[in-house]
Amino acid sequence: MHFDESVTRELIAEMIVDAFTGLIIFTYPHSDNEFYLIIFSFWLTIMGTFMLTSGLLSKHNKEYLWLFILLGISYIVAGFSIMNVSQESSGLINYFIGFVLIIYSVSNGALIIKRKLNILRNLKKIVKPKLLKSNFLSGIK
Repeated sequence: MHFDESVTRELIAEMIVDAFTGLIIFTYPHSDNEFYLIIFSFWLTIMGTFMLTSGLLSKHNKEYLWLFILLGISYIVAGFSIMNVSQESSGLINYFIGFVLIIYSVSNGALIIKRKLNILRNLKKIVKPKLLKSNFLSGIK
């Protein structure tokens, strides 16, 4: 997902949290459904905190500040909601987790598509003047 980006503090922090959460899930000896819910809610809360702080501290993504703040707060609230679910409503938690994962993947996909389109626009601005100056395209308008 981040193959064309330079390595930043946010990307390293996200990879560390993902690795730490995965390590806990795969090495904990007595895991049950509640354990997975707690780990997922921990991961979701940390990702929401990262999204909120990276949106507030970013200097080059000011046009998406509202999206980062909205998604960050939503992930934090969803993480704490999953942590505090009661036994009576445990049947609905699967749908809630699915809904949160859909929002997570759609928002990340939309941001990736927007970033790729910006890269293509910038590339066209660089390449087109160079091609027009060359002899090959000098007669084409």
